[in-house]
Amino acid sequence: MKLAVICRLAVGVSIALGSVIAVPDVAIAKPDAVTVAKRRINLAGRQQMLTQRIVSASCFITSDVERSKHIGMLAIAYEQFSSTHESLIKGNRELGLESEIHPNIVVALSKADDLWGGLQPTIVNILNGDIGADGVDLGGMDKTGLELMGDVDTAARMITRTYGENLPDLPLILAMTIDLASRQRVLAQKATKEYCLIQAGIEPDANRANLAKTVNLFNLTLDALIDGYAGVVLGAPNDAIRNKLNEVKEIWESSNKIFQAVATGQQVTDRETRIMIGSVEKALKKLNRVVRAYEQVKDAS
Repeated sequence: MKLAVICRLAVGVSIALGSVIAVPDVAIAKPDAVTVAKRRINLAGRQQMLTQRIVSASCFITSDVERSKHIGMLAIAYEQFSSTHESLIKGNRELGLESEIHPNIVVALSKADDLWGGLQPTIVNILNGDIGADGVDLGGMDKTGLELMGDVDTAARMITRTYGENLPDLPLILAMTIDLASRQRVLAQKATKEYCLIQAGIEPDANRANLAKTVNLFNLTLDALIDGYAGVVLGAPNDAIRNKLNEVKEIWESSNKIFQAVATGQQVTDRETRIMIGSVEKALKKLNRVVRAYEQVKDAS
Protein backbone atom coordinates (compact mmCIF):
# COMPACT_ATOMS: atom_id res chain seq x y z
CA MET A 1 0.00 0.00 0.00
CA LYS A 2 2.80 2.38 0.87
CA LEU A 3 4.35 1.92 -2.59
CA ALA A 4 1.00 2.46 -4.29
CA VAL A 5 0.46 5.74 -2.43
CA ILE A 6 3.88 7.07 -3.39
CA CYS A 7 3.41 5.96 -7.00
CA ARG A 8 0.27 8.08 -7.25
CA LEU A 9 2.44 11.12 -6.66
CA ALA A 10 4.76 10.20 -9.53
CA VAL A 11 4.38 11.79 -12.93
CA GLY A 12 2.56 9.02 -14.72
CA VAL A 13 5.43 7.63 -16.76
CA SER A 14 6.86 4.12 -16.63
CA ILE A 15 10.40 3.49 -15.56
CA ALA A 16 11.73 0.33 -13.99
CA LEU A 17 8.90 -0.93 -11.73
CA GLY A 18 6.39 1.56 -13.05
CA SER A 19 5.76 4.71 -13.20
CA VAL A 20 8.74 30.00 2.72
CA ILE A 21 9.71 29.71 -0.48
CA ALA A 22 13.04 29.62 -2.16
CA VAL A 23 14.65 30.35 -5.47
CA PRO A 24 18.35 30.72 -6.16
CA ASP A 25 19.65 33.94 -4.64
CA VAL A 26 21.89 34.78 -7.57
CA ALA A 27 20.93 34.36 -11.21
CA ILE A 28 23.31 32.38 -13.40
CA ALA A 29 24.28 34.14 -16.63
CA LYS A 30 23.32 31.41 -19.10
CA PRO A 31 22.43 28.32 -17.13
CA ASP A 32 22.58 24.99 -18.91
CA ALA A 33 19.39 23.22 -19.94
CA VAL A 34 19.48 20.74 -17.05
CA THR A 35 19.87 23.49 -14.44
CA VAL A 36 16.93 25.36 -15.97
CA ALA A 37 14.79 22.21 -16.08
CA LYS A 38 15.42 21.48 -12.40
CA ARG A 39 14.54 25.06 -11.53
CA ARG A 40 11.30 24.81 -13.52
CA ILE A 41 10.34 21.64 -11.64
CA ASN A 42 11.07 23.39 -8.34
CA LEU A 43 9.05 26.48 -9.23
CA ALA A 44 6.12 24.50 -10.63
CA GLY A 45 5.95 22.58 -7.35
CA ARG A 46 6.12 25.80 -5.41
CA GLN A 47 3.15 27.13 -7.38
CA GLN A 48 1.02 24.26 -6.12
CA MET A 49 2.07 25.04 -2.56
CA LEU A 50 1.18 28.70 -3.04
CA THR A 51 -2.41 27.86 -4.01
CA GLN A 52 -2.83 26.20 -0.62
CA ARG A 53 -0.85 28.85 1.24
CA ILE A 54 -3.17 31.53 -0.11
CA VAL A 55 -6.29 29.75 1.16
CA SER A 56 -4.63 28.83 4.46
CA ALA A 57 -3.51 32.41 5.15
CA SER A 58 -6.95 33.74 4.18
CA CYS A 59 -8.58 31.30 6.60
CA PHE A 60 -6.34 32.32 9.49
CA ILE A 61 -6.85 36.03 8.72
CA THR A 62 -10.63 35.73 8.76
CA SER A 63 -10.39 33.57 11.90
CA ASP A 64 -8.27 36.28 13.55
CA VAL A 65 -5.34 33.91 14.22
CA GLU A 66 -1.96 35.69 14.07
CA ARG A 67 -3.67 38.08 11.71
CA SER A 68 -0.76 40.42 10.90
CA LYS A 69 1.57 37.52 10.23
CA HIS A 70 -0.88 35.90 7.84
CA ILE A 71 -1.67 39.15 6.03
CA GLY A 72 2.04 39.42 5.22
CA MET A 73 2.10 35.76 4.22
CA LEU A 74 -0.89 36.20 1.93
CA ALA A 75 0.55 39.30 0.26
CA ILE A 76 3.85 37.54 -0.50
CA ALA A 77 2.15 34.35 -1.73
CA TYR A 78 -0.15 36.40 -3.99
CA GLU A 79 2.76 38.26 -5.56
CA GLN A 80 4.88 35.14 -5.92
CA PHE A 81 2.17 33.09 -7.60
CA SER A 82 1.47 35.89 -10.09
CA SER A 83 5.10 36.55 -10.97
CA THR A 84 6.12 32.88 -11.12
CA HIS A 85 3.14 31.98 -13.30
CA GLU A 86 4.28 34.54 -15.83
CA SER A 87 7.94 33.56 -15.49
CA LEU A 88 7.29 29.89 -16.22
CA ILE A 89 5.66 30.87 -19.51
CA LYS A 90 7.52 33.99 -20.64
CA GLY A 91 10.82 33.52 -18.83
CA ASN A 92 12.59 35.53 -16.16
CA ARG A 93 16.18 36.62 -16.48
CA GLU A 94 16.69 36.95 -12.72
CA LEU A 95 15.61 33.33 -12.27
CA GLY A 96 17.68 32.17 -15.23
CA LEU A 97 14.55 31.15 -17.14
CA GLU A 98 13.92 31.67 -20.82
CA SER A 99 10.45 31.46 -22.29
CA GLU A 100 8.93 27.99 -22.30
CA ILE A 101 9.63 26.27 -25.65
CA HIS A 102 7.19 23.36 -25.35
CA PRO A 103 3.71 24.38 -26.59
CA ASN A 104 1.97 21.65 -24.58
CA ILE A 105 3.46 23.02 -21.35
CA VAL A 106 2.45 26.59 -22.25
CA VAL A 107 -1.12 25.39 -22.84
CA ALA A 108 -1.13 23.50 -19.53
CA LEU A 109 0.22 26.47 -17.59
CA SER A 110 -2.21 28.87 -19.27
CA LYS A 111 -5.17 26.71 -18.26
CA ALA A 112 -4.82 28.15 -14.74
CA ASP A 113 -5.49 31.71 -15.95
CA ASP A 114 -9.27 31.72 -15.50
CA LEU A 115 -9.28 30.20 -12.02
CA TRP A 116 -6.46 32.48 -10.89
CA GLY A 117 -8.25 35.50 -12.33
CA GLY A 118 -11.39 34.53 -10.43
CA LEU A 119 -9.53 34.12 -7.14
CA GLN A 120 -7.58 37.38 -7.26
CA PRO A 121 -10.42 39.80 -6.32
CA THR A 122 -11.12 37.84 -3.13
CA ILE A 123 -7.43 37.91 -2.19
CA VAL A 124 -7.21 41.66 -2.81
CA ASN A 125 -10.35 42.27 -0.72
CA ILE A 126 -8.92 40.28 2.18
CA LEU A 127 -5.63 42.16 1.98
CA ASN A 128 -7.52 45.47 1.96
CA GLY A 129 -9.67 44.44 4.91
CA ASP A 130 -12.77 44.60 2.71
CA ILE A 131 -14.35 41.34 3.86
CA GLY A 132 -17.94 42.56 3.76
CA ALA A 133 -20.91 41.91 6.01
CA ASP A 134 -21.22 38.27 4.97
CA GLY A 135 -17.53 37.54 5.43
CA VAL A 136 -15.34 35.48 3.11
CA ASP A 137 -16.74 32.34 1.51
CA LEU A 138 -13.88 30.13 2.69
CA GLY A 139 -15.55 26.99 1.38
CA GLY A 140 -15.85 28.49 -2.09
CA MET A 141 -12.33 29.86 -1.92
CA ASP A 142 -11.01 26.44 -0.94
CA LYS A 143 -12.86 24.80 -3.84
CA THR A 144 -11.32 27.25 -6.29
CA GLY A 145 -7.90 26.84 -4.69
CA LEU A 146 -8.08 23.05 -5.05
CA GLU A 147 -9.14 23.33 -8.69
CA LEU A 148 -6.30 25.77 -9.31
CA MET A 149 -3.88 23.40 -7.60
CA GLY A 150 -5.13 20.65 -9.89
CA ASP A 151 -4.42 22.69 -13.00
CA VAL A 152 -0.96 23.64 -11.73
CA ASP A 153 -0.34 20.00 -10.80
CA THR A 154 -1.09 18.91 -14.37
CA ALA A 155 1.41 21.47 -15.68
CA ALA A 156 4.02 20.47 -13.10
CA ARG A 157 3.76 16.80 -14.04
CA MET A 158 4.07 17.73 -17.70
CA ILE A 159 7.18 19.82 -17.01
CA THR A 160 8.76 16.97 -15.05
CA ARG A 161 7.93 14.35 -17.65
CA THR A 162 8.87 16.45 -20.69
CA TYR A 163 12.24 17.60 -19.43
CA GLY A 164 13.02 14.28 -17.76
CA GLU A 165 12.38 12.38 -20.98
CA ASN A 166 14.10 14.77 -23.38
CA LEU A 167 17.30 15.79 -21.58
CA PRO A 168 19.90 13.00 -21.60
CA ASP A 169 21.73 14.56 -18.64
CA LEU A 170 18.57 14.72 -16.50
CA PRO A 171 17.53 11.16 -15.58
CA LEU A 172 13.78 10.87 -15.40
CA ILE A 173 13.89 9.37 -11.91
CA LEU A 174 15.90 12.38 -10.69
CA ALA A 175 13.33 14.73 -12.22
CA MET A 176 10.57 12.75 -10.51
CA THR A 177 12.39 12.86 -7.18
CA ILE A 178 12.80 16.63 -7.37
CA ASP A 179 9.09 16.85 -8.17
CA LEU A 180 8.19 14.68 -5.16
CA ALA A 181 10.46 16.66 -2.85
CA SER A 182 8.83 19.84 -4.09
CA ARG A 183 5.37 18.39 -3.47
CA GLN A 184 6.17 17.93 0.22
CA ARG A 185 5.78 21.69 0.53
CA VAL A 186 2.31 21.39 -1.01
CA LEU A 187 1.26 18.71 1.49
CA ALA A 188 2.60 20.66 4.47
CA GLN A 189 0.67 23.78 3.47
CA LYS A 190 -2.45 21.81 2.51
CA ALA A 191 -2.49 20.23 5.98
CA THR A 192 -2.31 23.67 7.58
CA LYS A 193 -5.19 24.87 5.45
CA GLU A 194 -7.34 21.85 6.33
CA TYR A 195 -6.58 22.38 10.02
CA CYS A 196 -7.79 25.98 9.81
CA LEU A 197 -10.93 25.05 7.89
CA ILE A 198 -11.79 22.49 10.57
CA GLN A 199 -11.31 25.09 13.31
CA ALA A 200 -13.43 27.55 11.31
CA GLY A 201 -16.27 25.02 11.04
CA ILE A 202 -15.97 24.59 7.27
CA GLU A 203 -17.04 21.02 6.43
CA PRO A 204 -15.23 19.72 9.52
CA ASP A 205 -15.89 16.02 8.96
CA ALA A 206 -14.70 16.09 5.35
CA ASN A 207 -11.67 18.17 6.25
CA ARG A 208 -10.74 15.87 9.13
CA ALA A 209 -10.67 13.02 6.64
CA ASN A 210 -8.69 15.16 4.19
CA LEU A 211 -6.23 16.17 6.90
CA ALA A 212 -5.61 12.56 7.91
CA LYS A 213 -4.89 11.62 4.27
CA THR A 214 -2.66 14.65 3.68
CA VAL A 215 -0.56 14.04 6.79
CA ASN A 216 -0.25 10.33 6.05
CA LEU A 217 0.91 11.06 2.51
CA PHE A 218 3.45 13.59 3.77
CA ASN A 219 4.87 11.03 6.20
CA LEU A 220 5.01 8.23 3.60
CA THR A 221 6.65 10.43 0.99
CA LEU A 222 9.20 11.80 3.44
CA ASP A 223 10.25 8.25 4.30
CA ALA A 224 10.45 7.39 0.59
CA LEU A 225 12.66 10.41 -0.10
CA ILE A 226 15.01 9.32 2.67
CA ASP A 227 15.13 5.60 1.90
CA GLY A 228 14.03 5.46 -1.75
CA TYR A 229 11.79 3.13 -3.78
CA ALA A 230 13.40 1.43 -6.74
CA GLY A 231 12.18 2.88 -10.02
CA VAL A 232 9.90 5.41 -8.35
CA VAL A 233 11.95 7.76 -6.17
CA LEU A 234 15.65 8.07 -5.36
CA GLY A 235 16.78 7.61 -1.82
CA ALA A 236 18.65 10.61 -0.44
CA PRO A 237 21.53 10.92 -2.94
CA ASN A 238 24.06 12.33 -0.46
CA ASP A 239 24.57 12.89 3.25
CA ALA A 240 23.73 16.58 3.04
CA ILE A 241 20.26 15.93 1.60
CA ARG A 242 19.68 12.98 3.93
CA ASN A 243 20.52 15.18 6.92
CA LYS A 244 18.19 17.92 5.71
CA LEU A 245 15.35 15.44 5.22
CA ASN A 246 15.88 14.04 8.71
CA GLU A 247 15.81 17.60 10.06
CA VAL A 248 12.46 18.10 8.29
CA LYS A 249 11.20 14.91 9.95
CA GLU A 250 12.26 16.16 13.37
CA ILE A 251 10.73 19.61 12.86
CA TRP A 252 7.52 18.11 11.45
CA GLU A 253 6.91 15.87 14.45
CA SER A 254 5.36 18.54 16.69
CA SER A 255 2.87 19.66 14.03
CA ASN A 256 2.27 16.05 13.01
CA LYS A 257 0.99 15.21 16.52
CA ILE A 258 -1.32 18.23 16.52
CA PHE A 259 -2.63 17.40 13.05
CA GLN A 260 -3.31 13.81 14.10
CA ALA A 261 -5.22 15.02 17.15
CA VAL A 262 -7.43 17.37 15.13
CA ALA A 263 -8.00 14.74 12.43
CA THR A 264 -9.42 12.40 15.08
CA GLY A 265 -11.76 15.05 16.46
CA GLN A 266 -9.76 16.15 19.51
CA GLN A 267 -9.85 19.75 20.70
CA VAL A 268 -6.66 21.80 20.63
CA THR A 269 -5.60 24.98 22.38
CA ASP A 270 -4.64 28.32 20.86
CA ARG A 271 -1.09 27.61 21.99
CA GLU A 272 -1.06 24.34 20.05
CA THR A 273 -2.30 26.18 16.98
CA ARG A 274 0.59 28.64 17.26
CA ILE A 275 3.03 25.75 17.74
CA MET A 276 1.66 24.05 14.62
CA ILE A 277 1.93 27.20 12.52
CA GLY A 278 5.52 27.80 13.63
CA SER A 279 6.51 24.18 13.09
CA VAL A 280 5.11 24.08 9.56
CA GLU A 281 6.85 27.33 8.64
CA LYS A 282 10.17 25.91 9.85
CA ALA A 283 9.54 22.70 7.90
CA LEU A 284 8.71 24.68 4.75
CA LYS A 285 11.94 26.68 4.99
CA LYS A 286 13.92 23.47 5.41
CA LEU A 287 12.07 21.84 2.50
CA ASN A 288 12.97 24.80 0.31
CA ARG A 289 16.61 24.08 1.09
CA VAL A 290 16.08 20.39 0.33
CA VAL A 291 14.63 21.08 -3.11
CA ARG A 292 17.38 23.57 -3.85
CA ALA A 293 19.93 20.91 -2.83
CA TYR A 294 18.33 18.44 -5.24
CA GLU A 295 18.87 20.99 -8.02
CA GLN A 296 22.62 20.49 -7.49
CA VAL A 297 22.49 16.69 -7.88
CA LYS A 298 24.16 15.69 -11.14
CA ASP A 299 23.09 12.08 -11.63
CA ALA A 300 20.83 9.35 -10.32
CA SER A 301 23.52 6.94 -9.14
